[in-house]
Amino acid sequence: MKSKNIFKSVVILFLALINSTTVFAWGKRGHEMVGSLSAQLLAEKHKGSEFLKNHSFDMGYYNNVPDIVWKSDPETYKKEFFQHFIDMEEFEGVKEWSSDKATFFKNHPKIMDKAGKSWWRIQGLNNELEKITLKLM
Repeated sequence: MKSKNIFKSVVILFLALINSTTVFAWGKRGHEMVGSLSAQLLAEKHKGSEFLKNHSFDMGYYNNVPDIVWKSDPETYKKEFFQHFIDMEEFEGVKEWSSDKATFFKNHPKIMDKAGKSWWRIQGLNNELEKITLKLM
């Protein structure tokens, strides 16, 4: 009986989703969950990382900055919009990725800004964090 109710619930949810005219990818809760859970999982993986464990709530909170804070300023939103996502379908067939954004788009002129650039944004942030980490050591 219990499995029958679960099945009904899943079917109803599925039908509601496919009939929805607007789908919001993550929303506030999705961003918060990814940030918080990522910090917790990294803390578990790297034993002794109390910082991540103790700040998992903060990571969840700050994951919403791009959608809430940056989008409230039209100029910042224009600059940041394409840095915030990547539509992998637009990159189908790409065999070689360059960490240099300018080189990549020069070699793949058919891929437009609308495909997103978060991969390069993440690479850039990672490079900056590595530099800061080396200075702190």
